[in-house]
Amino acid sequence: MAVDFPTLFSRNQIKTEDFGWSLMDVGVSSVMVASAMGNRLILGHKSTQKRIALFTDLKNVLVSNVLVLIAASIRFTLLTSIDYHDHVTEWGVHWNFFVTIAIVNFFLVFIRKPDYVLILAILICFSMELLISHYDIPNYIFFAPRTDFISANKEGILSLPGYFILSLIGIWIGDNMYKTLIFDEPLHL
Repeated sequence: MAVDFPTLFSRNQIKTEDFGWSLMDVGVSSVMVASAMGNRLILGHKSTQKRIALFTDLKNVLVSNVLVLIAASIRFTLLTSIDYHDHVTEWGVHWNFFVTIAIVNFFLVFIRKPDYVLILAILICFSMELLISHYDIPNYIFFAPRTDFISANKEGILSLPGYFILSLIGIWIGDNMYKTLIFDEPLHL
């Protein structure tokens, strides 16, 4: 909204173009962390119910994300049809935050227990740093031509590991809050 209402919001509150962070960046990151704090892993791991099979979890996440993908499609179609100013450097040509939410939710199905999510988040973070420095990913993001679906949406696709890490951290926070508040157990680090 900061882009649409410049008289209400200062320029520094919109999404950053190249480096740094803004209020908008904090907002989308907060959504990922907060939504992960109520993940099925947190509420289901102490219950007496049997753990849901992976296939059932996959089916559930696909069904529950249909609305998210419909919202992504509607947003893309509406913005394209009214020729709305949409910065491709934010998410890419076809990508948006709804697509990121759906894909991260899909990958979270493969996390079967919340016990080691913080360690996994740290490992993914270090792996991404190594890949970024070894393969010069910033150069690809800033200067590679948009020739196919992957390169057209490079910003959104390459942001997935970061949003997945934020979701894992949200699961860790939510799990420890649940254990501390409900079961009075110490935090796991």
